[in-house]
Amino acid sequence: MAGKKTRIILDTNVLYAGLYSSKGASFKVLKAIEKGRLIKGLKIVLT
Repeated sequence: MAGKKTRIILDTNVLYAGLYSSKGASFKVLKAIEKGRLIKGLKIVLT
């Protein structure tokens, strides 16, 4: 299944951590989204 993209649910904590530092898994997730390897979803928690 070449070319199939993985769908993910992206929590705001992952977004923040990936923007804050380029030395971690969260940053790698954001780079994979940027390169088109992942399709993102955004989870917004309402409290």
